[in-house]
Amino acid sequence: MAIYIELHKIAKEDKKFVHYRYEYRVPGERYISKSGKVRNHSKIVSGEIKINKKSGKMYLVSAAEGDDGFYWMRAASTLRSYWEEGEFPEKTFRAS
Repeated sequence: MAIYIELHKIAKEDKKFVHYRYEYRVPGERYISKSGKVRNHSKIVSGEIKINKKSGKMYLVSAAEGDDGFYWMRAASTLRSYWEEGEFPEKTFRAS
């Protein structure tokens, strides 16, 4: 299964943490278009993660709808890699 997760820094004033929104697309209802093709409405769901600037510890602030940990753990892993380099990017992604 291919996944794509976008990560966006959230502008919150916090000296101890950096906050990120993680988002990804999930399939929605299937429908038949006017041309007779089967289509799929998809939607973007999002959650929030915060990372301790000093220790690198990740916290799930709010899970994305339907996320059982699969997506947030991958998003946190991506942010951890940046933290290890001393970086907090404005925007990044995880694809696999």
